[in-house]
Amino acid sequence: MIIGRHFYIGGGIDPFFHLPLWLTENISGNLFWAYNIDHIEFLEKHIQAKLRERNGIKYRNKSIGSRLPKWMVSKKNRDSILKTINKLKSK
Repeated sequence: MIIGRHFYIGGGIDPFFHLPLWLTENISGNLFWAYNIDHIEFLEKHIQAKLRERNGIKYRNKSIGSRLPKWMVSKKNRDSILKTINKLKSK
């Protein structure tokens, strides 16, 4: 019997084992993290995109990309985040 099972999503912690993630980096005081190479490639494509569309559905917040923090999708942080992604991909 399992009592008190908690899952923590985000913050650079694995939600199941509660251990620090390997793919993490500090960017201007913000923690950038990814679970695996598929996740980091998704983030890279989303951050690189000049136009991010919601497929005609107005005011929906169901995609992963729509839930990213504002600092991560900000144009002013794009270059530093993409450099960090390349660094993490080579780990």
